[in-house]
Amino acid sequence: MADQVVANIGMIELLGISEKIGTPTYVIVLMVDDLGDVTWCKGPTKPTDNDNGFATGCLFIDTDDGKVYSNRGDSDNCNFDQVNT
Repeated sequence: MADQVVANIGMIELLGISEKIGTPTYVIVLMVDDLGDVTWCKGPTKPTDNDNGFATGCLFIDTDDGKVYSNRGDSDNCNFDQVNT
C-alpha cells in the first residue's frame, strides 16, 4: 500500500491514492483497514471476482455509471455485487 495517508483515524486510514488492486485498471483507494485491505474505493472498472486485497463489505463506487457495489466475498476472493438502493 502506498504511503500517502491523508488521515489516520484509529485503525482506519483515509487515502486518496490511485493504486492497482487485483485485475481492474487502477482504482482510487479511499479507505483501508488495519490489515491493509481496501474497505472503500472508486473507479471506472468494478474489481473482478476472485481478486484479493478487498475487505469483506468493501464498497466500490463505479465512476462511470454511479452504481455502488459491495464485496460479498472475503479479502482473498472478492465477489462484488451491486447494492440495491
